[in-house]
Amino acid sequence: MRPAARVDAAAAGGLAALAAFALRESLSSGLVATGRLNDIAAQFASWRQWGFGEISAGRFPLWNPYAFGGHPFHGAFEPGLLYPPNWLHLALSNEAALEAALLLHVWLAGVLTYAWARRRGASPAGSFAAGAAFMFCGPLFLRLYAGHLPYLCSAAWLPGLLLCVDELRRAPSARWAAAGAAIAAMIVLAGNPQAVWIAALSAGLWAAAGLPPRKRRAAYALALAGVALGGAALSAAQWLPGLDAAAGSTRWGGLAPEQAASFSLKVRDLASLAMPSSLSSGLRDAGSGFYWESCLHLGAAALALALWAGLRREGRAALAVAVVLLLLAFGPEAPLVGRAFPALPFSGLFRASVRLALPACAFLSLLCALGHDEAVRRLGRWKDALMPLVVLECLFFASLNAAAEPVRREFPLEWKAAIAELRAGERAVFDMRTDPGAGLVAGVPEVWGYGQLVPRRWVELLFATQGYPPDAAGASLVIRRDHRLLRLLRARFVLRRGAPPVKRLAEPLPRLLLVRSWTLSRGRDETLAALLDPAFDPEKTVVLETPPSPAPDPKGRGGYARVVDEEPGALAIEAELPSPAVLVLADGWAEGWRADALNGSAQERYAVTPADHALRAIPLSAGRHRLVLRYAPESWAAGAVASLAAWACLAAWAVFL
Repeated sequence: MRPAARVDAAAAGGLAALAAFALRESLSSGLVATGRLNDIAAQFASWRQWGFGEISAGRFPLWNPYAFGGHPFHGAFEPGLLYPPNWLHLALSNEAALEAALLLHVWLAGVLTYAWARRRGASPAGSFAAGAAFMFCGPLFLRLYAGHLPYLCSAAWLPGLLLCVDELRRAPSARWAAAGAAIAAMIVLAGNPQAVWIAALSAGLWAAAGLPPRKRRAAYALALAGVALGGAALSAAQWLPGLDAAAGSTRWGGLAPEQAASFSLKVRDLASLAMPSSLSSGLRDAGSGFYWESCLHLGAAALALALWAGLRREGRAALAVAVVLLLLAFGPEAPLVGRAFPALPFSGLFRASVRLALPACAFLSLLCALGHDEAVRRLGRWKDALMPLVVLECLFFASLNAAAEPVRREFPLEWKAAIAELRAGERAVFDMRTDPGAGLVAGVPEVWGYGQLVPRRWVELLFATQGYPPDAAGASLVIRRDHRLLRLLRARFVLRRGAPPVKRLAEPLPRLLLVRSWTLSRGRDETLAALLDPAFDPEKTVVLETPPSPAPDPKGRGGYARVVDEEPGALAIEAELPSPAVLVLADGWAEGWRADALNGSAQERYAVTPADHALRAIPLSAGRHRLVLRYAPESWAAGAVASLAAWACLAAWAVFL
């Protein structure tokens, strides 16, 4: 091994040691390096355990039946089922795989920053300081406490993407374009759409900040296009079904302006770039926000070196991009560029514009390496203390803010007794303030749920039952009213931590209803008004959005329908009817459900349509029916084919060329 390679390997090992030291409490205790009841415990621990458990059983979980009456699982992005580091869940315990993922991505953020600085000509010592500064900066490291696992995993790859842009600017080549495409795919597959947007915006600003000589610009633009298109092809199996899921969620069309402006950078937060704080003080000082969204800590020494380098000619472009990103982090209220922020593509889909401070810290970390090398040339005998000073300051901040908590949740004995009474397809109502996402943990379908992409139709219906306008429907709702439509949604118990721990609701309606009276709706508001009408009887009437074919016989009677087999995302149904009817299934609607006839069925084709705004309907003729209802969006098949072909081409190119 060449001396330079040995130095780089030693630096990578040193960064791994720093990350392990910062997480020493969780590593030694068998706990997970996250805060109590934050998003890993509330969401990602159960998602990973269930999702990879399904894969281990030979089923790829496109559909989650445990929340919101059922909703897309893989398409929700954040389960990260196709992200290679998450495959540790197939070999390790859930807690061990989560802890390994956190440690790996903290280290990955550092080592990619080190590699970026080294390729920019920084010394090993300066690059090491830069790696430590970025992996322990507030916008990245505090994601552990917050439990923002997919965001951390996506963001850790950002320095690698910026490195590829640098190399393509220097000399466009297929090798660096392929590397950039693979890194872009990892950012997408890791599962956080906002981190993808931030990476694309940061890489675009960096690509435009310094253009190569005119004769290389066409090749440069072509190589950057290859990064974008190649990354899209490699990750198509994730983002294509993800777009389908997003189209049926409350996020489609953007957030309300006040939501999009929430968690923006404040002027007072800029002081945290240099001033260290701990969780105990930071949580108090965060005001109406969250500590992990307001603390930008990079370290006084790292910041001073970055500003010194940024004022020199070779660092001005990086400093300019960092300043622009910090200004944009103020969101619509940004100084100088506030009016431009809403014009940024897709900016209205995400809240927490403060997260644009993370790529700003990446550029400042790069400048820290360059500033270190310039300072070393002037410090004389004190030069060897500069890198340790930066590293120790960063490590001190990380140690103050490291956490170690269990992610397994325990439920009251009264809940367990109630859960044992539930029949197939019946649901519980959990209090999302204390037990978000509890259904998947307990193995109980729940009326509500937890996640970014919540199904719009289902939550609009529930908001309406609780007296809220459907336009206000979002990810947060506490169900307090015992509305009669909860019978249609098959809610049987309300389970809460307070008294009483179990509240029994009215007997749920059957999961499968044969309905022979129907009305046609001209839109959401008309449908919800019909459902909320006290005269509406869901056992006798269904509200449809398209005329049923065959049309039900309003004078018909009798018949049966039952579920004979079920797994997540698929149901086998048998029915026998003396006259046509509409089969209403009290599970959540989404584009991508289809019904296939089995041998001996009375119909060759079955149509699956929305019913009662949020449920599913299948018109049935008279006779005996045997069908399989399956969630199989075309976007998943198309994306899987595109991704497999792209990875095969990349592998063949790497091997043979």
